[in-house]
Amino acid sequence: MKTEQCAAQPRQHRAEPHNSGSRRSGSVAWRDDAACLDVGPELFFPIGTAYPAVQQIAEAKVVCGRCPVAETCLEWATDSHQDNGVWGGMSSDERRTLKRRKARASRAVV
Repeated sequence: MKTEQCAAQPRQHRAEPHNSGSRRSGSVAWRDDAACLDVGPELFFPIGTAYPAVQQIAEAKVVCGRCPVAETCLEWATDSHQDNGVWGGMSSDERRTLKRRKARASRAVV
């Protein structure tokens, strides 16, 4: 079995063996289909806000753009409070903005 590190996996966790036929728990089974499986996780966790990090975010978003589970990835990242990295095609700043918009919209409905 080949071992790969999924870029959709937070850095603090070790790489898991990847078997495209594996059955993970329901909350992370989507990772088996993630486009980032063949890309180093460092691409999705840029350091800083200068040009290299901006370029890195753009490159990560290209990978997310071809990912069949990007929407699920974004939902998981939001629900599990992932504060860093590119998840589901959105940077950490973009996810914070999305979270604020959703919070404002839910308050407006009440």
